[in-house]
Amino acid sequence: MSEVWSLYDLSTGVFTGAVQRGRAANLDQAFGAMAGVFNAHTQKVDLESLQVIEWQAPKPADDEFTQWDWVGGKGWVAQATKSAVARTMRARRAKLLNACDWVVTRAAETGQPIAPEWAAYRQALRDVPLQPGFPDAIEWPALPG
Repeated sequence: MSEVWSLYDLSTGVFTGAVQRGRAANLDQAFGAMAGVFNAHTQKVDLESLQVIEWQAPKPADDEFTQWDWVGGKGWVAQATKSAVARTMRARRAKLLNACDWVVTRAAETGQPIAPEWAAYRQALRDVPLQPGFPDAIEWPALPG
C-alpha cells in the first residue's frame, strides 16, 4: 500500500503544496517528504525537530491594484484595491461605449445628427466616473430602446 507524502523545501521547511504517492524511497530527492497531507499556507516543517508546526508565510507586497489579507486556512488572499475596481469599471464603460460607436459612425456617414437618446446615453457613460459612489456603487445608464 502506498503512502501519501507532502513535499517541502529542504532549506526552509516550507511545504511546496505538492503531494506524491508511493514509498519514501521513490520520492524526488530534491525535496524533503513528510508522510501525510499538510496545508502549505499554514504549516511547515521545523528543520531542527522535523516536526510539522503552524506557520504563516510572509505577507506578499501590496501594490496599487492588490492588497493581501490573511484568511486562516487559506493563507494570503489577494483583494482588489479601489484602484483595481476603478480600472475594471472604466474598462466596462469603454466596452459599452465601443459597442455603440456604430451610432456615431452611421450619423457621420449619413450627415445626420446623433439621436438625442444615444447622445445622452453616451454622455452618461462618459460621466460614470463622476458618480458619487464610483467605483463601488455605479448606476449604469440604460441602453436606448
